Amino acid sequence: MSDSNWYAVFVRPKMEKQIGAVLIEKGFEVCVPMYRCRRRWSDRYKWLDLPLFPTYLFCRLALRQKTLVLTTPGVIRIVSQGVVPLPVGDEEMNGLLQLCRSGVHALPLPAIPTGSRVRIKSGALAGVEGTLLEERRVSRVVLSVSLLNRAVCVEIDGIDIEPSPNYLPQRGTVFV
Repeated sequence: MSDSNWYAVFVRPKMEKQIGAVLIEKGFEVCVPMYRCRRRWSDRYKWLDLPLFPTYLFCRLALRQKTLVLTTPGVIRIVSQGVVPLPVGDEEMNGLLQLCRSGVHALPLPAIPTGSRVRIKSGALAGVEGTLLEERRVSRVVLSVSLLNRAVCVEIDGIDIEPSPNYLPQRGTVFV
């Protein structure tokens, strides 16, 4: 599938994994990034695997195949500008795929304003670029999917982070 791209697919709430499984059966490459969290019920706690991007999954397809995706029960639409589906950037998608394969604990976040761009230089996510956050002496790297205006936060040791070679710091920028 050399003419295929990754696209964000908007699906019914709480159906990301099930719809992803149906698309895989149809022969598509699918990515549903998940995270693990602990939720409290009235009588117990329970660990849940939840999607990092609720109501979205990522599917690799050629545009001529979009009807196969859109006719899948539970699929609402492919994220588009007008009628033209917008592909997810290769760098962003490669970062998400690497995150899914790594098993690193991630947390969902709303979109983060532009900050310091960093590259992870070692560990399971080596080479991935993101935005650096600093919260109470814990460094976190944010991997963004600008098409969805969403982001994911990953905890990283400060020693494993370096300024991105693509980032030109503004006057007064300090890297922590």
